[in-house]
Amino acid sequence: MGALAHDARAQEITRSIVALAHKLGCGVIAEGVEGAGQAALLDAWSCDQQQGYLYARPMSADDAADLVRRGGSGEALRLAS
Repeated sequence: MGALAHDARAQEITRSIVALAHKLGCGVIAEGVEGAGQAALLDAWSCDQQQGYLYARPMSADDAADLVRRGGSGEALRLAS
């Protein structure tokens, strides 16, 4: 997803994939979202869910369970550690 914010061709391919998946009745999860610009484009194209460093770094199962219990963001979990 790294080139998405700056590459018109990558944007068109990604937008088309999201649209096709929705037309086929599938949900779409974007993986590898690292920046707010990428997230904004994916939101504009109605991507159903996003995951990546923008939201949280990789974490242990215990940390993930704690994050879910607290209802916090990845940033909140990193700050609490």
